Amino acid sequence: MNPIILRWTGRAVSKNRMHVVQRGGRRLIKTREYRAFLDSMVLSWARYRPEWPIGRFDVRIDVVLGPRMDAQNVIDPVLDALEQANIIANDRNLRTLTLHKVGVHDQGDDDAIEVVVTGVAS
Repeated sequence: MNPIILRWTGRAVSKNRMHVVQRGGRRLIKTREYRAFLDSMVLSWARYRPEWPIGRFDVRIDVVLGPRMDAQNVIDPVLDALEQANIIANDRNLRTLTLHKVGVHDQGDDDAIEVVVTGVAS
């Protein structure tokens, strides 16, 4: 299967900022910032959607982030966006993941994320 190459620029949301406790403290809800991040990724990746979601897969994530962001904190949000965009069937089908922090940008500049998804034959 040919790899799907996806690119996105904007403000990445760390997994530490994905959820907040709802008033009353009974459950977690997605933050407005996280929902906007997911919507932005899903919208920019919509035209790359395969005919069927990919089952088992390998993924490589290359990131250029600000100096205060940990690269590993983008893994969960990116996998969530791939699933929500219907590019992968479920993130539990991940076989291998490679993460590269390829650069650091100046504070205030946009983050850049490139994701390469390759389906794996069963």
